Amino acid sequence: RGVGVDHAAVLQIRNPGELLVGPGTLLATAEQTSGVWLMADDITVDDVAFNVQSTTQRWVAFEQMEVRLGGYSGITLRDVSVNGSAAAGIYVGGASHFTLDHVTVANTRADGIHMTGGASYGTVISPTTVNTGDDGIAVVSYTQDGAPCHNITVTNARVLGTSWGRGMS
Repeated sequence: RGVGVDHAAVLQIRNPGELLVGPGTLLATAEQTSGVWLMADDITVDDVAFNVQSTTQRWVAFEQMEVRLGGYSGITLRDVSVNGSAAAGIYVGGASHFTLDHVTVANTRADGIHMTGGASYGTVISPTTVNTGDDGIAVVSYTQDGAPCHNITVTNARVLGTSWGRGMS
């Protein structure tokens, strides 16, 4: 309980059904490799803070997305906070049947919560974004994704300031 762990490399959670339960904090000490990747079905993260020590610029690679949900099913983030990110705070790329429940994302260089890559059947409940570098919450489909995002519901969202971009897109 209340454990803090520093990491300088991308962390990857690859076991289906894995539970990461806090309270606890993961502190990224290198912005270029600050990401935590959820790369299996049915991962649950509950009451964990993901922080980055500092950022100097906006990055765009997966390694800099603070929390990345890959193309897997059944991932849940509950009562999770992200403070600081060199890119998007929470990046949902192709995940399906995912839940973001009471997540808070602050002080990012890009979107607070970015859903793309054909992400689908997602539920985003009472998210809060604060001081994001781009959109607070984005559901975005690009031609190269192959499939559009669909069936994503966002309820009771609070967007408290963006440096550039929209509250929701």
